[in-house]
Amino acid sequence: MSSELSEFLRKEGIQHQLTVPYTPQQNGVAERKNRSLTESAKCMLLDAELDNRFWGEAILTAAYLQNRMTSRSVDKTSIELFTGEKPDVGHIRVFGSKAYSLIPKQRRRKWDDKAEEGVLVGYDGNTKRYRILNPSTNRIWISRSVRIIERNSDHLNLHRTSLKKQAHTSEAEYIGYELPEETHEISINSEEESNTSEEEFDIPLNSPEEPERRVSQRGNKGVPPSRLVYRAQLDAVKEPTSWTDMMELPLSERQRWIAAAEEEMKSLNEHKV
Repeated sequence: MSSELSEFLRKEGIQHQLTVPYTPQQNGVAERKNRSLTESAKCMLLDAELDNRFWGEAILTAAYLQNRMTSRSVDKTSIELFTGEKPDVGHIRVFGSKAYSLIPKQRRRKWDDKAEEGVLVGYDGNTKRYRILNPSTNRIWISRSVRIIERNSDHLNLHRTSLKKQAHTSEAEYIGYELPEETHEISINSEEESNTSEEEFDIPLNSPEEPERRVSQRGNKGVPPSRLVYRAQLDAVKEPTSWTDMMELPLSERQRWIAAAEEEMKSLNEHKV
């Protein structure tokens, strides 16, 4: 403790009491608040997938949010108890969300980008502005004209699914296995075999040996089975286009066509068509 602080306490009549070293339980209220801020900051960094070196921004954001939340002891927030006014929380956004900050026209040229991409890491305590971080350069700036893209539950589920797929892929690459070689049936005409010279199939001694392809020896390749041919013939039967074609049909088919024609003529006569 500095001499200036000791002199100030003496003049104001304040008795300064110290805690015993290594006994934080003697200052339980402050230590509990520190733990609450630390746990909140850890969760925010983990959810935002930011490095632990940004713990300072996470602590400031956690304190900013907790001062605007109620507790079980009192119904009012800390800001309301201190200022007497309810805080505005309409500007609160998800920590670690992607943000696009507008670049003022005084700082850009005609063909330059109008916005700069960053990550939301907090709020400015004096003004209603956001603190934007560039993780690659570790630069933090404050901006008011910001478009924030918050992550929803679908984005989180998609991200977790992609992580699971990457885990399965890495595991599959780690375990060694062999796949059976694919075999394809290839038919070669006899004329092509006779025209092909034997020199084309000679393999040089210094070239790697290629696997021999299996050639189909089936004689009925391309010919459908008899049961399929029978069905194809049944489906191929066409309707008669004239009275002469109808008379050439079998007796049962012919009788059905004549009955259908008589019923049609009867219907035309009844309707006087």
